[in-house]
Amino acid sequence: MEDEKAKAMSIKLPMDAIESARIVSAYRGRTMTGVKGNIPRPALAEMERKAWATGRTNLDRSNLMSTITPTRQASSPPTFSTAPVLYRMTVDEYERIGEMLDDPRVELIDGHLVKKMPKNPEHSWATKQVLKALERLLPAGWTWRTEQPVRIPAYDEPEPDVSIVRGSDDDYMHRMPGPADVALLVEISESTLATDRGEKLRAYARAAIPIYWIVNLVNRQVEVYTGPGVDDYATRQDFLPGQQVPLVIDGQQLGQVAVDGILPLPPTTP
Repeated sequence: MEDEKAKAMSIKLPMDAIESARIVSAYRGRTMTGVKGNIPRPALAEMERKAWATGRTNLDRSNLMSTITPTRQASSPPTFSTAPVLYRMTVDEYERIGEMLDDPRVELIDGHLVKKMPKNPEHSWATKQVLKALERLLPAGWTWRTEQPVRIPAYDEPEPDVSIVRGSDDDYMHRMPGPADVALLVEISESTLATDRGEKLRAYARAAIPIYWIVNLVNRQVEVYTGPGVDDYATRQDFLPGQQVPLVIDGQQLGQVAVDGILPLPPTTP
């Protein structure tokens, strides 16, 4: 037996066998990472044992890695057979989380948080002119608000540029106005024109807001919507520069607002 061991030890291994043995020794006791997965230590030890038992010391490393079943499958993004259903937030939920939002410049439209766009000089100027024009015509018992929320359960809490509401400022010291308090809502529209004609218009119509103005800075006109219905207004009338927009509050016409007085002039080129 001793002679056989000595004879075996005197065998000169070929270079590929030495290289294979070196590789196996280098990775013994750890996990080998291959192209298609990880080779756990027990699997590596078993392959080493079989290689030496059969005399296949020249292990093919690429084949070794390709024949092992990966222990962890690569992750991939989730796929949906149908479009995911978005969660609609109620007004109550929105008000509970409102103070925790990192960016307060949002409003709730149809149950979704919509980021408010920054105001450019034309927008700010038009808002101020609308306020001045309406304030001169408001009778006692009505007041104005600007960029303040209007509570429209169950899924809307917009912040229109101008609101004409019943009562005085003190009436809203501890609550927000609701649809029954509102006589007129006004949006100054440029980059938000699609939303103001779309989601916001439908929200105001559903809430039965009697009159809705869009001061359209893109097409230079004032759009007046009346006759609220389920998802739309029955009528729309456009007023162009040189015309007057009637101000109707609670069914009574109180005066007129000149379109030229609330539309900013086009910028002049030097």
